[in-house]
Amino acid sequence: MVVSIWITDNCNMNCDYCYVGEKGKRNMPLSFIEKIILFINRQQPLSGTELLYIKFFGGEPLMNFGFIKQLMSAIQMQKYNFPVRYSITTNGTLFNSEIISYMVTNSIDCSISMDGLPEIHDKHRKMKNGKGSWKIIRENMKSLRQQGLDVTARMTCTSYTADCLLDSVKFLVKEGFRNIQAVPDYFDAGWDDECFKGLSKQYNLVKEYGKKHPELNITIGISEKNARKGNTGCGGGISTFSINVDGDIFPCTYAVAFPKFKIGDIFHIEDYQPSDFTVKREDRKDCKGCRYFQICISGRCIFLNYKITGDFYRPGDFFCSYQKLGYQYLGL
Repeated sequence: MVVSIWITDNCNMNCDYCYVGEKGKRNMPLSFIEKIILFINRQQPLSGTELLYIKFFGGEPLMNFGFIKQLMSAIQMQKYNFPVRYSITTNGTLFNSEIISYMVTNSIDCSISMDGLPEIHDKHRKMKNGKGSWKIIRENMKSLRQQGLDVTARMTCTSYTADCLLDSVKFLVKEGFRNIQAVPDYFDAGWDDECFKGLSKQYNLVKEYGKKHPELNITIGISEKNARKGNTGCGGGISTFSINVDGDIFPCTYAVAFPKFKIGDIFHIEDYQPSDFTVKREDRKDCKGCRYFQICISGRCIFLNYKITGDFYRPGDFFCSYQKLGYQYLGL
């Protein structure tokens, strides 16, 4: 079971394409921890999974680091008979020796949001004072490496940075990153045929670069394992949940932006009934006839579809083209 927890809506940065939207200054209070654990204990046996995966989101989640420690301590006291994993997605500017030591000791998977080359990163990922954040991250990386915390660079690719994707990957490798995840901004309205042509070329170059460097873990596009998984359906409300800073429960991270998709809250879990967001094959009208109809993740990630197009069953032109690019590279 995957539970994404938005432990704050506050952030110390002002990125110009932040997916969170309007920010606040609220931290999830410690009093929510008991309620969250009660929800987990109720839903885990019903999820059909043998793992609990807690993901910390924000805002900038390290602005509420005390909550992370308290929740993890409370979960450890439960002595679950199934494995528990943790991850955090951070902007990488707030690390200190205490945080790094705690994350290493407790094996927290860490992803740092960044855009690759400094001039690209600093143009869009700025501190509140308007200055770029790359130098802060670079300095923090020294401490991360010294204490043995292996992090993933989660690199966002947009229509205006697509043509230097390989250069950005190589730069991050030079800076010491061994795990790099390149993800396009699906919500960028600037994707056109010319931009996509450039992205396609870079996609193939990055894939080939990764093959030549097996010591690196470079993720771009769909994995072969997921490509062959098929349309398993949406697990939202059954095996995946997102809890926002108010304690409201949503079926996944993409649904959090839409109040109408709230499926409960942690204060009334006795009233919660597992949701079933069944994917109706016959409603995927725009996708019929596509050779990837049976395997495309647009057939199960319906809330991502909705966030892009406002329709559960229409994936959006760029998302569709990008998925095809991955399948074609795999020879499917």
